[in-house]
Amino acid sequence: MENQLALLKDSWLAQSVKFNKLLNIENISTIELPDTLWNTDLLTEKSTVLDSIKSGNHQLAGMEFKSEALNYRELVASRSGKPGFSIGIDYIITGTTDNAMVDNSINGKDAVIFPVIGITIPLS
Repeated sequence: MENQLALLKDSWLAQSVKFNKLLNIENISTIELPDTLWNTDLLTEKSTVLDSIKSGNHQLAGMEFKSEALNYRELVASRSGKPGFSIGIDYIITGTTDNAMVDNSINGKDAVIFPVIGITIPLS
């Protein structure tokens, strides 16, 4: 116990020197700690203080963005398990040919247009 007390006193001295250097105080002045830090209530409401902390802390804002991104990923994952429907029109353009049997007036000018209806059913 005496060794621990001596170690704590030495640590206190080293930490007080660092503290004084941070305050730009040349002399090693004594640091007095009060028994209680404060005994009055906050002047503003707790919600106001929390909003101020949230708006000024970039790490908290980053965590909120990550949380929101994870919520959207969950939404996308839930929707990817549902069936999908598609309706559209597709076409094929035919190319030219050197076949002598094909009339040159329509060679390469044919286009086939057809409707497309699709249903995607996830299997899992």
